[in-house]
Amino acid sequence: VSKPVFKAELSAGSIVDWSEYDKHWYGTSVSAIKAVSAASKSCVLSLHPRSVPALRDAGLMPFVLFIAPPGIDQLRAICRRSNKTLKDSELQGIIEEARELDLRFGHWFDAVLVNSDSDACYSQLLALLHAVHTEPQWVPVSWTGRRPHPLFADTD
Repeated sequence: VSKPVFKAELSAGSIVDWSEYDKHWYGTSVSAIKAVSAASKSCVLSLHPRSVPALRDAGLMPFVLFIAPPGIDQLRAICRRSNKTLKDSELQGIIEEARELDLRFGHWFDAVLVNSDSDACYSQLLALLHAVHTEPQWVPVSWTGRRPHPLFADTD
């Protein structure tokens, strides 16, 4: 689509996450997410945190998971095991960015996993996904399409 059409769809709330790369715009549409859901599948997205409110506003009933880095000693050990060389200042930057994300967007998170061990984190992720699919979850009544019981409705 053209850039003006893309921006119009973004403004209309038809696109929940977007980015620009090499003068091209990319995005995830509400309709694409709904199509996956309609096929009885789960849509797993890696989003910019600014996009989480748009997911909720679009009535998509997301389960928002934040995967946080461990402390600096564990992060350093993970880098050594994977043969990555990062300076302590870069590791501290990763931790600080995660802290900022949690401060700014933490109220949108349904769960937080600390990735101190990838196998354990993956097992926790699988357990969370199982719980989301099998256990009752609280959601705002507006997501269900039901109106509140008259007893609880505003009387203004």
